[in-house]
Amino acid sequence: ANIGMIKPFSTLMESTTYRVSFYCSRYSSTLTLGIDDYDTLYIGSRHGTMVWDTVPTPVDDYAWVRWSGLYTPAPEDIGQPFQFGFSLTLNSGTSFALDGPMMVTDLSTGIAQVLDAPDELLLIPDPSGTVVNVRTSTPMAEVEVFDARGARVASATAVNSANWSFGTEGLSASLLVVRARLADGSLRTGRVMVR
Repeated sequence: ANIGMIKPFSTLMESTTYRVSFYCSRYSSTLTLGIDDYDTLYIGSRHGTMVWDTVPTPVDDYAWVRWSGLYTPAPEDIGQPFQFGFSLTLNSGTSFALDGPMMVTDLSTGIAQVLDAPDELLLIPDPSGTVVNVRTSTPMAEVEVFDARGARVASATAVNSANWSFGTEGLSASLLVVRARLADGSLRTGRVMVR
């Protein structure tokens, strides 16, 4: 019950209406989430007005669908960074996946932007192709690496360093997601392709 997240971005909101979008999917399940399953879901802020108008329900495992809607910031949001936020109750046997690129288009100018997260991890594949180096400006407490299907393929606890690396030998060619919990408790994520 009541799981979710709020992810901040570096792009700042202006006094205009935006078309916003992201992608969702499902995996290994006969049940998935529709728009009515979310208690909250926004790209902008919880204070503004969010109206989702294109929300196809994912019907095939690992097939991504694009959700989009209109977001108008509240007066207190002007000059603040965009956020992606959601909360929901995840029932047994249900799966979902959320991903980017998360886009915002200023309807008054037609200018579209990809939302970038601040201070993400720096992922550097070693030239040998067998190691990926993970770096951040703040020491990491723990790190997890997941493959495209969500299976954890590497992890470390008690890292206590701003540098960590993991081997890629034996891993299938895939997009990997690296998630690090920093010493201050915040989370950072990054993606890297293994060939």
